[in-house]
Amino acid sequence: MKKPIAIDRRKYKGMNIIRYGLQSIKVELGFLDDYIVETSETLTRKQKELDREHERAMKENEDEDGDMSSYFSEEYHRYHELFPTFTYNSILVSQFSFFESRLKFLCDLYDRKRFSSVKPSHLNGSDIEKYKRYLTHVAEIDFVDLQEK
Repeated sequence: MKKPIAIDRRKYKGMNIIRYGLQSIKVELGFLDDYIVETSETLTRKQKELDREHERAMKENEDEDGDMSSYFSEEYHRYHELFPTFTYNSILVSQFSFFESRLKFLCDLYDRKRFSSVKPSHLNGSDIEKYKRYLTHVAEIDFVDLQEK
């Protein structure tokens, strides 16, 4: 009778968990991309509405140019400078935070399986760097394989 070939099931099971988790991150980031597009379209629509309103008001009230320009100057600043800055900066922070928390979750999942005595906290760098190093070196995930070609 032949002796069965030994298979390291730890690696196989861990890879499936991590790969599934990374694929779910891609899906959720796709939803965030949709949100960014919709938010950008809404902001652009508001900017165009303000520009049309400004043009119309200037034509209707040519003699009150000073007050009208002052009002629209403030609105222009809000819709063309402040709101885009607030919107895109907060989306960027949200996207980074989401990605970092998901990588941490995957590391925690892998760590709970006790496939390795190394933990993300044992590694150097920022949190996101630790999680990537952990997944790359300890869980042996090749991120290049996960990229779309």
